[in-house]
Amino acid sequence: MKIRSQFVALIVLIVAIPLSCVIYFPVYHYFTSSERLLLEETNLIPEIEQSGLSQTDIKRLGKLLHNMPADVQTAIFSSTFNIIATNIPELENVETLGYNSFWNFVEDDRFIYQFRTMKTEKSSLVIVSRMPRRKPKKSLDASSILIFLLFGLVFICVLTVIFLSRTIFKSIELIEKQTQEIASGNLNTQITTLTKNKNEITSIADSLEKMRLSLEDAQTRRNKFIMGISHDLRTPVAIIKGYTEAIADGMVKPEEMENTLNLISCKTSQLENMIDTLINFMKLDTSDWRDNLKPGSITKLIEDFARDCCITGTVFKKNVTQDVIIKNDIQVPLDTQLVNRCFENLFSNAIRYTKDHGDILIWAREYENELVLKIIDSGEGMSKEDMDHIFDLFYRGTASRREEGMGIGLSVVKSIITIFNWKIDVESELGKGSTFTITIPKKA
Repeated sequence: MKIRSQFVALIVLIVAIPLSCVIYFPVYHYFTSSERLLLEETNLIPEIEQSGLSQTDIKRLGKLLHNMPADVQTAIFSSTFNIIATNIPELENVETLGYNSFWNFVEDDRFIYQFRTMKTEKSSLVIVSRMPRRKPKKSLDASSILIFLLFGLVFICVLTVIFLSRTIFKSIELIEKQTQEIASGNLNTQITTLTKNKNEITSIADSLEKMRLSLEDAQTRRNKFIMGISHDLRTPVAIIKGYTEAIADGMVKPEEMENTLNLISCKTSQLENMIDTLINFMKLDTSDWRDNLKPGSITKLIEDFARDCCITGTVFKKNVTQDVIIKNDIQVPLDTQLVNRCFENLFSNAIRYTKDHGDILIWAREYENELVLKIIDSGEGMSKEDMDHIFDLFYRGTASRREEGMGIGLSVVKSIITIFNWKIDVESELGKGSTFTITIPKKA
C-alpha cells in the first residue's frame, strides 16, 4: 500500500473516533429515552370512562396511565377493592377482591409490584402495576460497547502510526546511508529498502538504483574511453615524437627528410582530426541546435547524398547503387551541416565494414506522412550484443576494435537524429551486413 493511502486510512481512523462519539450520544438518548418506552395511550381508558368517575378524575387517571411503561400490567382498585379497570389477565373476569385475596394476589414472586394512590372527588383509588421478574443478563450496554470501540480505534491508530513511522524512517535512514556511500565514490553499493511493497519510498529507491547503475556504467565507459583514447592518441604522438627526435639527432638522411616530414604532417593531421572529432561531439552534445533549425529541402540533401555515395564507392572499390524515389520537394526543419554529418557517418561505416567489391545500397521512399532513408550494406554485420550498444558514446563493437576510431561516430548520428526528432533503427546479422533506417516526419 502506498504511503498516501496509509495516511488516508490513518486519518479516517482518527476522524472516526470523535465521529463515533457524536453519533453515539443521540442514538443512546433515543434508545434510552423514556418517551420511547412509554405508552402512547392505554387500553384501560374505555373501562375508566364507564366507572362512574368524574371527567376530571378520568383525565387525571388517563394522564397517569399514559406515563406507564409499555410492558407494565395495571389494575385500578377502589378503596373497597372493587376492580374498576385492568389489563392483568388473571383479573379480567373478576369484579372485586377481598382484603386477603388482594394481598395474596400481590405476593406473587414472579412479578414486581408497585402501588400508587390517587384521591378522587368521592373517594380514593389504588393503582397496582406489575412487571415480570427477569434474571439479569450478562451483556454489554451501549456505553461499554462504545468504550471498547473507541479503545479499539485508538489501538489501531497507534499501531498504524508505529508501523508507518518505522517503515518510513528506517527506509529513509537506509537510503541515506546507501547514498552517502555512493556520494563517497563507492558505486557498488546497491540501493534497497526494507519493504518489497510498492510505495513512494520504494519508487525513489528504484529510481536511485537506476541512477546508480547509469553512473556505474558511465564510469566504466569513461574508463574504457580514457584507455582507448590514450591508446589512439599515443600512436601518432609517439611517431611524431620519434621522427622529430631522429631529425634533431641528425639520424634522418637528407634524401629521407621529405618523406619523414610528410609522415609527421600526416600523423599531425590524424591527431588534429581526432581532437576535432572530440570537440565537435562536445559542441553537438551541449549546443542548443533545435532552436536554430530552419526549413530546408530534405529531398535535395538525400539526392545529393546518394549521388556522392556512388562516386565515393568507386574510389573505395565498393559497388554503391542508389534507389531514391522522392517525387516532391519536402521541406522540414533541419541544419544542413548536421544532416550531412549524420548521413556521412553512416555511409563511412558501411564503407569501412564492407569488403572490396561488396554491395552498398542507398534507398529512399516518400510516404504520406514521412520519408524513409535506408543505408544497406553487405558487410560484416553485428552481433546482438553490439546492436544493443552501438549508439552508446565511446562504444566500439567487436569488429570495430580492429579499426581506428574512438566509438563516437554513431553517437553523433544518434544525437543528431534526436535533435531533429527523427527516428533511427538498425537491423543486422553477423556475416550478412547491416541496414540503418532513418524515418523523417514530413511535419515537425
